[in-house]
Amino acid sequence: MRPTRTILIAAAAAYLAACGVSALTVQARTATAAKPVLVQAHEEILGARERAQRSAVDAATSAAEATEAAQAARARFDPLLGAYSLVRVAYTEWVEEMVRGIDGDFDAERAAGLAMRVLARYEELRTAAGQMGLELRPMNMGDL
Repeated sequence: MRPTRTILIAAAAAYLAACGVSALTVQARTATAAKPVLVQAHEEILGARERAQRSAVDAATSAAEATEAAQAARARFDPLLGAYSLVRVAYTEWVEEMVRGIDGDFDAERAAGLAMRVLARYEELRTAAGQMGLELRPMNMGDL
C-alpha cells in the first residue's frame, strides 16, 4: 500500500474526529463505502470466469474437450477467488470490530488496522486480477 494513502486516511480520520464525529462512526461510514467496491470486484471476477469458460467451450470440438476446457478455464480463476476470499475475511473482521463497538467495546486502533488490512488485501487482489488481464476498480479515498 502506498504510504500517502495511509497518511490521508489517518488525516481524514483525525479531521473527522476533531469535528465531533466518533471513530466508530468514521469506521462505519468507511466500511459502508468500501462494500460496493468489493461487491463489484466479485461480480467482475465471476463474470470474467464465466466468459472464459464460455469461450473455452465454444472453441472445443467435442463434448469431452468442452468439459475439460471449461474446467481448466474455471480453475485458472481459483487463485483470484482465493484472494477475494482473503479480502472478505478481512472485511468481516473489520465489521465485527465495529459491532463490538456498538456494545461499548470499540478499539479504534484495532479497527484502523483492520481497515488497512482490507485495503492491503484489496490491492493484492487488484494486482492478481491485473496479471490475468482483469482491471478492478481502485479503492480510492473518494470511494471511502
